[in-house]
Amino acid sequence: MRFFSWFTAVWLVAALATACGGHSKREVMRVVPTVPTGDFSELTESALASIVVCADSMGRTDDLVRRDRCSPCVPLQVLNDATLAVRHARDVWQRFARAPYDTLLLATSCIDLTYKYARKLSPDDHDLLAEVTLFKLASVYDSVRSDALHALDTTLDSLHRTGKTRDAQRTLSVLALGMWDRAQRQLERPLDIPLDDREKHAHQLDRRAPTLVFLPAIPKASREYGHSEAWWAARLFDRLAADAASPAERSRWHRLALSPAVTLRDWPAVDSVARALLQRAPRDSAVLPALALAAHRQVRTPVAQQPAVMALFDSALVAMARVDSARYDDFENVLTKSDDAWRNGFLPTDRLQLDVRSWAVLDPLWSTPVNEIRLEKRARMAEADYLYASATANGEAGSETGAGRVFLRRGPIDERWSSRNMAGQRWTLTRQWPGLQHTFIADASRSSWAIFHHPRFSAERLARTLVQRSLFECADTLGAHRTILGCAESRQSDWNGVPFYGRTDTIDVVAARFRVLQASAYGTTRAAASRTVPDSVDIYLGAHVPLRTMKFDGRNDATSRDRITLSAWFATPLGQIIHRLPAERKLPSYTERAWQTQWSARLQSGTVMHRVEAMEPTQPAGARGAAILTSDALADFPLRGFGMSDILVAGKAMPGTRKASRWRDLRVTPNGGVIAPRQQFALAWEVYDLAPAKDGRVRWRIEIRREQGVAVQRGGIRDVITSGKRAGERVIAVEPDAPAVAYNRDDVAAPAVMDHLTFNLGEAPPGRHVVQVTVKDLVSGRSVSRGVLVRVLAKDAQARRAR
Repeated sequence: MRFFSWFTAVWLVAALATACGGHSKREVMRVVPTVPTGDFSELTESALASIVVCADSMGRTDDLVRRDRCSPCVPLQVLNDATLAVRHARDVWQRFARAPYDTLLLATSCIDLTYKYARKLSPDDHDLLAEVTLFKLASVYDSVRSDALHALDTTLDSLHRTGKTRDAQRTLSVLALGMWDRAQRQLERPLDIPLDDREKHAHQLDRRAPTLVFLPAIPKASREYGHSEAWWAARLFDRLAADAASPAERSRWHRLALSPAVTLRDWPAVDSVARALLQRAPRDSAVLPALALAAHRQVRTPVAQQPAVMALFDSALVAMARVDSARYDDFENVLTKSDDAWRNGFLPTDRLQLDVRSWAVLDPLWSTPVNEIRLEKRARMAEADYLYASATANGEAGSETGAGRVFLRRGPIDERWSSRNMAGQRWTLTRQWPGLQHTFIADASRSSWAIFHHPRFSAERLARTLVQRSLFECADTLGAHRTILGCAESRQSDWNGVPFYGRTDTIDVVAARFRVLQASAYGTTRAAASRTVPDSVDIYLGAHVPLRTMKFDGRNDATSRDRITLSAWFATPLGQIIHRLPAERKLPSYTERAWQTQWSARLQSGTVMHRVEAMEPTQPAGARGAAILTSDALADFPLRGFGMSDILVAGKAMPGTRKASRWRDLRVTPNGGVIAPRQQFALAWEVYDLAPAKDGRVRWRIEIRREQGVAVQRGGIRDVITSGKRAGERVIAVEPDAPAVAYNRDDVAAPAVMDHLTFNLGEAPPGRHVVQVTVKDLVSGRSVSRGVLVRVLAKDAQARRAR
């Protein structure tokens, strides 16, 4: 009768717990002490099956962790089925968030007892022994941890000595991966939520630890929560690598051995660990990128140090299989996912050419020895491969996981979760990649710290978490794809922090192309004319270089060796440099706001990319620019037939001592197309193949119109990387009714005639304006127009920053 009364009481507790949707562990434990035996493990099977344990996740989670649930302590089925016993123990352990525990808690007693049943039914399952050891290593009691470690170490040593190396390896891998996962959750835990005493005790893994024979020694408990666990995981991975059966398996464990140091962003340690691992395997392609990564993350003077880092990556890629090295240098994960899919539709050879051009277009400064963004992409690829090595599926790299793909596009995730207390009742918890934040609410109870030990707090889980549109803006992702990963892939990659990217000043550039004519086409057949007129052009570049970001002479950190390099660059449409015109200047005075400079070059084709760049390497600081066209038609420059050159804009353009018949006969003072309000400036252009009249003269009419300009982006990124005629920025004229100046001219017939004059924009306000020149051949009736951008700068524009 006494047993019936006790059983009825326990049954009522179970019914109430289920009906109420789940009570806390503490509420259930108030009933447990009434058990007459006083020993939980000696309860009858029916009693164990009747006790309900509520192992809640202690937080409202927005689907990040599972909501409160209750389950039987030890269901009757597990008593005779090892698989069900393990599954049940794992389930309750997961819902307990795998947090440090006191063995007296009901939930952990149930886990412990279920694992005992599983071990009794599968005494030779050594992987299960490693799993049980991970559970017991979360105990607050030194003796529990010590006994578990001793049992596992003895078993591993026995397996190793008896030639069962593969069994020992497999069991050790369970421990190593579990310990590394535990360390990662500890490292991500918010700093502003105090450690619970249970966490402090369980963190002391070295306290009264047994003497280990097979397992590597446990590091001294670190002051920083999770650091010593991370370094022990690294030692465990290194132990696995030492006994690896193949180079591929060894590489896997080497990559994981580097993962803790990379996660801690301890770059000197990454370098030293990598060098130690290379003593074992000198050409291990899983280790070589770590040397380059560590060097890259420790760069202090980018322009001087980055070439050596790029060389380290080059040597690492040579040691890799082609399928792996190609991931480091292709243009994948730079544009949006839809752009990647479009790009992958090209034939491999065409896609390779697209990639070459794309990197050239994206390069922040051609003046630097390396492409900083390409170098950063390599570094992110290597770092993601190490960071998320433990989250990979078979045959997958860390950079191919969800978290790795977000990392490639957005950079590193916040090191930890951050919390904000809401009136003492709840926490607002946030963690983010740059521009992509996830937020959820958790109850601020005394035991809520446990949720941060849950595996669903990992970056990999977070990347694939469904989020509400209200949490962050992601207009391009819809429906079921509204995840952090989906949002990241709907955007182009963020390269903030890369030297020069997004921090370069803008140089105003005027570019003018002129035909090179080596023989007259008059009086010859059309076929003969085509043979005597070569396909080459003279290109003039004039630049207005702002100096506000550069060092000035007399600044505290300036030295006599400091210089600013000015360069004009010409490249093929695929980005191959064909000509560079470098110059070097001393630092400017504090009062100088801009330099005006110019270059000219003769090239064999009119289809080229160009840039003007200025760089002060020691800061580093830079500026760059290219001529902005005023219409899509100006992208073409025909080399034969009736037409005109581009319009050269300068401060002055005066003839020399002899009559000026071609543009090179002018003495040009550059201004880069930039003028002050009401300032006069020079315009010059050439007209080609005007039709001669019967008297042997050519006659033409010129009309010049000044219109207000509006900047617009023509074409998308796909046009840019395919060198489309509509690609890039344009300044479009928006005053079709603006007054025009017109006059007629005539001259002796010649293959080319030149016009030059002094002009002004009158009362035009500061901003961008389009000067449109139209030439009409009065003999043939044909006409041609070309426009050029002129920028009016206010007097106080481009002032240097305060000292």
